[in-house]
Amino acid sequence: MFNIIRRKKPLHVRFFTEKDGVADLFPPQKLSQNIPEWWKKTERHLPINPEIERKYQQRTGNFMTRPDVLRKSVKHCYAIQETFKHGIGFPLWCDAFVEVKHNDRAAALGPGGATPTGRSSLGEQHPKEQYPGLLPDNYCNFKFNSVWVAYTEEYVPFWMCDPFYHKQNREWQGMNGVIEFYHQHNLNVNTILRKPPKPKKGQKEQKIHYEFHAGDMLAYFIPMAHDRKIVVTAEQVSEKDWKRLHYQQSIWFSHAKQARKRNIGGCPIDFRSK
Repeated sequence: MFNIIRRKKPLHVRFFTEKDGVADLFPPQKLSQNIPEWWKKTERHLPINPEIERKYQQRTGNFMTRPDVLRKSVKHCYAIQETFKHGIGFPLWCDAFVEVKHNDRAAALGPGGATPTGRSSLGEQHPKEQYPGLLPDNYCNFKFNSVWVAYTEEYVPFWMCDPFYHKQNREWQGMNGVIEFYHQHNLNVNTILRKPPKPKKGQKEQKIHYEFHAGDMLAYFIPMAHDRKIVVTAEQVSEKDWKRLHYQQSIWFSHAKQARKRNIGGCPIDFRSK
């Protein structure tokens, strides 16, 4: 009797932008294509340490060098391996400078028209009244307004999370959550930034300056379906196509909610002929 193996078709995740050059220079792509340098340089086994070897020999009475299984590095970590194998990296599309004050206000500076609606503002903030008790007093929210939208032709959830393994600056953190690209297509990234303490009487107000660079990783998208091959493409589209794709000029919960209710999803433009 033959066993019939039914392989699921690949999941195609399409990213679109209207900004010149972004798709070529800083595209969203599989993490397997954008491995951090520290991981590339990490050996699978730790180098032999004479002092550790001496203690091992004294403890065990075995005068042989420790076996490789006792000298494993983080390169053997299954969780990290799977993250780089299945995840999608979402990099920043431009240089960005953010200044944070003690009163929760963040002023951001980026290239003009860096947002989907053409506004000069790089991002915006959610007031703490919207999430009482979530953040400690020394942190505030800042949301990057993305120049990208994403589409899939079926509903598959993704875990959006902090790009921990690509980050060097631990002063900020990406906010985690489940997203999908069948009904909801916006890719705005919420972060929390550390803020300075309130100045005491007679003290000068402090500010914390954040400098982000184009290409810095902003978030990971981890597909919650690891039995599928993930195909990622990123491309620039015309202004006309962009308006058709980005029908949500501002992200409101009702848009995706109504799309789900009416079972409206997928990409409105057919790119298969390209």
